[in-house]
Amino acid sequence: MNPHLLGALGLTLATAAVLGAILLFGDPDGGRPAVQVSVPPAPEIDVAENTPVAPLRGDQVSLDDPSLDQLAPPPENASDVSLDGLDPIDPDAPVRTRAELAAAQKANSNALPNAPVAGLTEPGPGGPLPVIGPNGQSPADAYKRPFENSGKPAIALVVGGLGMSEQRTRTAIETLPAEITLGFVPYAENLQNWIDLARENGHEVILELPMEPFDYPQNDPGPHTLLTEADSGENIRRLEWLLSRTTGYFGVTNYLGAKFTASESAMRPVWDALADRGLVLVHDGAQSRSPLGRAAEQSNLDWAAADRIVDSPPAPDQIDKQFLQLEALALQNGSALGMGFAYPVTIDQAKAWSEGLEAKGYALVPASAILEMRANSS
Repeated sequence: MNPHLLGALGLTLATAAVLGAILLFGDPDGGRPAVQVSVPPAPEIDVAENTPVAPLRGDQVSLDDPSLDQLAPPPENASDVSLDGLDPIDPDAPVRTRAELAAAQKANSNALPNAPVAGLTEPGPGGPLPVIGPNGQSPADAYKRPFENSGKPAIALVVGGLGMSEQRTRTAIETLPAEITLGFVPYAENLQNWIDLARENGHEVILELPMEPFDYPQNDPGPHTLLTEADSGENIRRLEWLLSRTTGYFGVTNYLGAKFTASESAMRPVWDALADRGLVLVHDGAQSRSPLGRAAEQSNLDWAAADRIVDSPPAPDQIDKQFLQLEALALQNGSALGMGFAYPVTIDQAKAWSEGLEAKGYALVPASAILEMRANSS
């Protein structure tokens, strides 16, 4: 999810009619708000822990600003991670049985099938690793949300950073339309429970992969971060740990990663591994001149870049302007993809905006649909 899911990001957006000029922007640190997490470290490469967190996206936005209700740096025990003023995740919460999941699925017409699908996993270091099935079915195809192309301008939205706050995660899962894709942090407690609940409510899911930013290790995405200076074997070990944390996701997204996605040699083995496992990549689109796309194509990895980060800065009027930009892009190009972080304001604005899309003549679609539409039009 995203998202997912930094440094100062100057934004100058023209407020225009729906068919107005579209401005393109980039964020050299990419992705979502930075959160440092303490989990058991991966072998061979030491990663600094307890380092300061970089500023969030947007001009003069600080993690110390309580008005944004942002993620605070967690303590040593990752199970204690919480959002200021919100309830933390309960690491002892009961995990539902397959029978309970099946019953919940039947009660919700939007529900997606239970994960994992038989034949689409193999044992991994932290749990099941995704694989392409013997009949050629990929996890991307098995776990994406189905959609029917109505021919209307299509808009997708990914909301990332989920799993670190019970209240925020539950609100996103239960109040946002099923067509909105959700991105989850791999370090979250009870991750499979959250993904099961998201799929039960109809949301397709992406997993956020921590990647090296330019100011690493001052800005440290965690001990399983994919690094430009790690050899390919080490990065693949880290990748497999991250991918095996849960199941039921159709693809991955970057968490930070401006430096990692500027290095084609670092990306290629990871993109090869993702393609071999039948996954897709949804990038936050922060680096317009990155070699990411070329590397993905050489690895035969299906991917798409977001057109807008919608909550930079996370203010209602600015978010609404970004949604307007997505509408304009969808009219111009046939589709548009936005990404955001699970701020309360982002969730609230996304819910209100999505309720009026159909009346405007747009189709709200899952992120996987944008990949498919763009692949078919290329």
